[in-house]
Amino acid sequence: MISDLRPADPVSVGPYSLLGRLGAGGMGQVYLAKSPGGHLVTVKVIRPELADERGFRTRFGLEVAAARKVSGMFTAAVMDADPDAERPWMATAYVPGPSLGDAVDEEGPLPVKSVLALAAGLAEALQAIHAVGMVHRDLKPSNILLASDGPRVIDFGISRARERSRLTTTGVVMGSPGFLSPEQAMGRAVGPPSDLFSLGAVLAFAVTGDSPFGSGPTPALLYRTVNQSAELSAVPARLRPLIEHCLVKDPAGRPTPAELLTQLSPDVGVIIGEWLPKAITDTLGRYVPNIPQTSPDLQTVVPSEPSPAPVPTASDSALIDTAPSAAVLAAQVPSVPVIIEPTPDLAAAWPTGPALGFSAAARTVQGGAGRQIPLRERNRRFGRWHFGAAKTVIAAAVVVSAAGTALAVWLTQPTAPRVTRPVVSGIAPARGTAAGGTIVVITGTGLADATAVKFGRAAGTITADSSTQITAISPAGTGTVNITVTTAAGTSAATADRFTYAAQAPIVTGVSPSHGSTAGAITVTITGTGLADATAVKFGGVPGTITRDSGTQITAISPAGTGTVNITVTAPAGTSPATTADRFTYRTPAPTVTAVSPSQGSTVGGTRVTITGTNLSGATEVSFGGARGTITRDSGTQIIVTSPAGSGTVDIKVTTPVGTSTVTSADRFTYVVPAPQLVTVPDTDGLTVNEATQILEADGFQVKVEMFGISGNTVFDYTPVGEAPPGSTITLAVGATGGF
Repeated sequence: MISDLRPADPVSVGPYSLLGRLGAGGMGQVYLAKSPGGHLVTVKVIRPELADERGFRTRFGLEVAAARKVSGMFTAAVMDADPDAERPWMATAYVPGPSLGDAVDEEGPLPVKSVLALAAGLAEALQAIHAVGMVHRDLKPSNILLASDGPRVIDFGISRARERSRLTTTGVVMGSPGFLSPEQAMGRAVGPPSDLFSLGAVLAFAVTGDSPFGSGPTPALLYRTVNQSAELSAVPARLRPLIEHCLVKDPAGRPTPAELLTQLSPDVGVIIGEWLPKAITDTLGRYVPNIPQTSPDLQTVVPSEPSPAPVPTASDSALIDTAPSAAVLAAQVPSVPVIIEPTPDLAAAWPTGPALGFSAAARTVQGGAGRQIPLRERNRRFGRWHFGAAKTVIAAAVVVSAAGTALAVWLTQPTAPRVTRPVVSGIAPARGTAAGGTIVVITGTGLADATAVKFGRAAGTITADSSTQITAISPAGTGTVNITVTTAAGTSAATADRFTYAAQAPIVTGVSPSHGSTAGAITVTITGTGLADATAVKFGGVPGTITRDSGTQITAISPAGTGTVNITVTAPAGTSPATTADRFTYRTPAPTVTAVSPSQGSTVGGTRVTITGTNLSGATEVSFGGARGTITRDSGTQIIVTSPAGSGTVDIKVTTPVGTSTVTSADRFTYVVPAPQLVTVPDTDGLTVNEATQILEADGFQVKVEMFGISGNTVFDYTPVGEAPPGSTITLAVGATGGF
């Protein structure tokens, strides 16, 4: 909702006139404002304590410069910024609608149809943000606005600047508990998949009204995010698989925005005014400000509610001359037209007859004759009016009817527009190589038709210019200099225009690891010099995602690729040259084992085992626990191997030139003791003890004799009968011939 400005609020920020307050957040105060061309914008003014922190302005400027490249339909475009102002600010397109958080709190959860449209819009927004190498890092209901033509993602481009602030890094997890990703909760590096996890949490909130990780103290929310499954029992079946996919703990298992859009496209029509439930659509009018419109020569304002006759105060003296004159009337006669009679020197210019036909018992207050009211001046007496060009007030009056309705009237004449010299409000980047050649974007006002841009005393090369922006190429130089812009109206004063020449371009001295999967998503540490404030890391010609940087080290996530490429680092001072130290080789992913058959075999080894999986071609070793098997055949998806001797349950791992398969439950093999081998026990009935013993021992059996009776040497029975394990003992029953 839009609230009134407070006495301590500024009248304007940069070239933007403030109209009201929209709210406040962790970064600062948010205002509704009007651009010089009449467009509504949202202006966020950074908190003083952040602005005063060393390095924040540089980070803020770089992040905003990157954010201005985002051009998605469902993002609030970054229009302007000044990181070097006394209090840095950023202006984005105004979105007339509530935040998702406010809408759900006031009207309840959204229906499935609306959430599907919301999911598609947010996926498209993240796709646009990720396309320029950015990660939002703080996607949550309050950073999503609901407009009649779809959702808008806001506050991308400044989260990283805040995340790296010393004011928010000691014992504080960046992001919003309940919506941040597990990797954020654990303080690890984040990439685009982190935003997809937050998207899943946002969609669950939109359709249920609650975070999927519940509520409570921050430590409890962080613990649930990392260690527990999301609570999705209240999520409708149509949305649950999509949200579950986003909320996978492993970043590699989450979908990309493009995959989500492919999945959602059949269910999402053209997003028009009916995509939101009527209860929310009916509230959108509250977010359209009521701004008075003015004609070029006669300015009128009629308050929406009756107000008492204005009484001049001392604070109005600079704007309204309240001294009595012949033109000041104090009438109390009902139904009599109010006749404004001018002072003699203005008689020729003032109209005769009733003022605008306004007929009522009234009184008038006149003043301001001859005063020039410049563009965007705020009139504290009568409210807030904005002239389209500089005007000279010939006369002014406030007419108050008996009903209490006030009508402010000016008769003005156009004056020649004032020509003002250029003003520089920001530059990006604020650093560049001493050799020159850095492309610098200069923002400000009055920059059209610039005749010169100087870096200190050296002239730069202008490549493009408009009234609010110039692109110039820096000359060679040293130290810190002011950038000045010269037009026909004059030269800009030294303000937020400092440019520092860096001693050297970045140099890469090592990368680790120096190889990774062709699918990308490998965290690579880049070491070297001059790496501070890197704006891009490229693997060949493809941008990676920077997750952390310092003067001597950068951590980046590799994109997909093939072959061997050079990793180059671009900073304000330039781009690192390609050397042998920055080479990175893309390799086919490491092998994976998805099944083994059979999954058990003899402890003595010798079992023929078939292993299936991916990327198995060129296997150099198959190990059963720590023992090597014998490979007899391999292909990309299957290996046949003979097991070595072993015991217990072990994991079968496959090693190729790319790497070794990771251990999973699918690769387990159990050694079992083999069943004993049986042989036939010879029939020894009727034989003598010596004869039977010779035959049994010849077959590997042991012999035991049991006598029955007091004499005898004939075997009349034996056990066991049939088959027995080799080496078993055969018991012979011996007695006299014919029995005992």
